[in-house]
Amino acid sequence: MSRIKDFLGLIRPINTVGVVIAVILGSLISGGFDFYISIICIISAFTAAAGGMVENDIVDLEIDKINAPERAIPSGRVPKNHAIIFMIILFAISQSIIFFTNWLSIFIITTGNILIVLYSLKLKKLGFIGNLIVGITTGYCFLLGGASFAGGASIINLTRFPVYITAPSLIRVIFPSVSAFLMNVGREITKGIDDLKGDKEKGIKTLAVVLGPKKSRYFAISFYVATIIFSVVPYLLGYFTIIYLLIAILGVDTLLGYSIYSLLKDYSSKNAHKIKKIVMFGFYIGFFAFLLGIPFF
Repeated sequence: MSRIKDFLGLIRPINTVGVVIAVILGSLISGGFDFYISIICIISAFTAAAGGMVENDIVDLEIDKINAPERAIPSGRVPKNHAIIFMIILFAISQSIIFFTNWLSIFIITTGNILIVLYSLKLKKLGFIGNLIVGITTGYCFLLGGASFAGGASIINLTRFPVYITAPSLIRVIFPSVSAFLMNVGREITKGIDDLKGDKEKGIKTLAVVLGPKKSRYFAISFYVATIIFSVVPYLLGYFTIIYLLIAILGVDTLLGYSIYSLLKDYSSKNAHKIKKIVMFGFYIGFFAFLLGIPFF
């Protein structure tokens, strides 16, 4: 039983469940839910994210032996070769089952899996490029959900079981995807300020490492400002109702505004740690803003 618990710990269940929620929301925002394609996309996204978590622990093994020896792989509770096999199985499930869906979903998962693998192997150490990859893959979760419902029929002619809550629209799901990208890139830069000491030891060239926390905070702030400006676009273009706009402004934008003000005053690691949590809370409020702001039938 403890062995199972160790393997489950490798996939970071809380993080991977967040991926599942994003895909479901993407599907609902695009118009509904398909009990065939949407569920396959959820499983594919979950196993892709889980594979990425395991890969990250494998790549960071030598560092974790020093900084986090209690983790499953460095402690020996999960042998490295077993972790590698587990990772391969997860990515294999993700990539194989997606071929039972449509071409757009296949494209999103395939490119997403490539980015996830490259992120842990190389891109994470490139700092800002790694931040962009995190933002892209986060936005991909919503796009995948939208593609599962409004992205066309499956390439294998099997019966679909769609439930409609509004008229299907793939364009509608682009808005939460862009918002997720902007907000998460800003959060990743803020996280770099928080993790400055550890990232220096790991050789990760975050903006905080390269430019220092004082200058790097302005990059984070610029993405938060862009998120606030973009938040009115879905309403102005008529894709979401006034309910969305009110929640976005009073919930998400207010928290981002506070985060900007706080970072301008204090760019310490301690404050950055607080801000990244606030931004994540705003991210989840954004979920509900988009969901409740759908123009239902």
